[in-house]
Amino acid sequence: MASNHGGGLDIAKEMIRRSREAHADYVKAQYFHIRELGVTGEKAKQLRKAALNLTQLEELKNYAVQQGIGFLVTPMATIKTLLTYVKRFKPSIIKIREADGRNEEFVNAAVKTGATLLISVDPKKGPYFKPCENSFLMYCIPKYAPRTADFSHRSA
Repeated sequence: MASNHGGGLDIAKEMIRRSREAHADYVKAQYFHIRELGVTGEKAKQLRKAALNLTQLEELKNYAVQQGIGFLVTPMATIKTLLTYVKRFKPSIIKIREADGRNEEFVNAAVKTGATLLISVDPKKGPYFKPCENSFLMYCIPKYAPRTADFSHRSA
């Protein structure tokens, strides 16, 4: 679900419910601070509206648990954001976005939490460094809507 809920908790809960109905194993939200992402203008305005705080994420996590579906969060941009999220939620899995997966210091901080890492990787570029124990690579398509050719993991 990422931030497609636009900041609306009712919409996010509906997305969780529908994900469960579709037999998904997990839903994923995002945790970020606009100033740390380095975006401006209209994009910053959209993200600011969609940003969820830790209390809202906790409410969604509890709802997901009630619905019988796993809940993942992508803590974005800084090690401080990552560690704030980990301290409160104590996740067993951390989803790392492709941009943060290029930051070895960020990934090393995530490794030290002891959680399993799910790291997004651009299929055209591949991983930036050797995956560590308890980490999995997830090929992501960094555009919407993707074309069929975008799903090939081979370089063009």
